[in-house]
Amino acid sequence: MRPPLTAPTASLLLVAVGALLPLAAPQAGLALMVYTATGSGINGSLGGTPFSDASWTLTATADEQLSSNTIISAGPAGSFNLWSLPVSPRLKIETTAALFEADLLAAGSFRWLALSGTFPFGPTPKIGFVYTTPSFQPETAAGVFGVPGSFVNLRSPYSVAGPSIFETLTYPTSAGSLVISSSSEVPGTFQITPVPTPLPALALAAAFSSSRRLRARRRRSLHPVQLHPSTDTLKLKPVEPGMALEPTRTFTLLVR
Repeated sequence: MRPPLTAPTASLLLVAVGALLPLAAPQAGLALMVYTATGSGINGSLGGTPFSDASWTLTATADEQLSSNTIISAGPAGSFNLWSLPVSPRLKIETTAALFEADLLAAGSFRWLALSGTFPFGPTPKIGFVYTTPSFQPETAAGVFGVPGSFVNLRSPYSVAGPSIFETLTYPTSAGSLVISSSSEVPGTFQITPVPTPLPALALAAAFSSSRRLRARRRRSLHPVQLHPSTDTLKLKPVEPGMALEPTRTFTLLVR
């Protein structure tokens, strides 16, 4: 049975783990964010299987540093001011009787983006996910709209609640076509949260390995090695309190 950790040994272990904690932090430029939109009140089908009065969740993970700003003039009406980020959303649809899940796919020039923007007409700002072309025309949205202060650059943690909608259209997914035949404007949410970064198992293993080495070094300091001239065998001789140590002698060891 191993003896329990003494206070000095436990302290050394904490120091070793603390020294390795930076290994768990994401590298600069790779601090991923999770983008999540929720809502309800949709009717339609996924891969030919119908659903009604369902709630929905779209989730995507992306590098927030890739978000970019686009301003598009709408003539006398004003302009679109859009922050967008390429994403690959995961869809979850829930009813009282079933659960559907699929990846939303790009098709032709259409792609999925996380988007926050102000618009020269209609409810503004809007934040959520859009399925659109590189010129943002046309675009269909799934997210929260009309909440003041919800125009953000998508690069920092954020949360908003307000009216939401999943616009009617047929969308390609990994489970077949998603047909949104009708959708109600209902309360929904949009959130940006950091990806959790737990301490990697490798760092933990290295921490405990370092702790064992420190304990072994401590034991060696309490049990110095004495070499005998007539043999190449190393023997440990415990040092008792008050024991006088022999004068230092030099030996040459032949390695066989």
